Amino acid sequence: MHTVHPLLIAYGNKDSVRPQWDCFGFYTNLAMLLSYGFYPVTLSVLPPFKPNEYLAKTHADKGRNEVEVFSWAVRDVMSKFGDLKKVECPIQHKALYKKFITGKIDEIEIDGKVFTAPPMKKKK
Repeated sequence: MHTVHPLLIAYGNKDSVRPQWDCFGFYTNLAMLLSYGFYPVTLSVLPPFKPNEYLAKTHADKGRNEVEVFSWAVRDVMSKFGDLKKVECPIQHKALYKKFITGKIDEIEIDGKVFTAPPMKKKK
């Protein structure tokens, strides 16, 4: 494993557009960001984060191997520094959600809850 240099990019404020790269593609995000107008962008450069034996042993319960433990630790540091809420959601749920919000599927079931899209109104 190699040392990583975490970066946090904060767009605008709480009232502005926030890109969601896990659900929308590059061009959709670009269109939304450009249509908003001017807003500040803050780049926070965190110190280099290097994997070590102490980290792997102390937080062994956070992953199946050293790579997962290291990934968990970097994510934890970034979320604490940026005061960001971590969302524990499997990638499969994100893929389903993307299909749902783009209209490719009309219904999804996540953790026993079923979500159904309202019928689309047809133009006369």
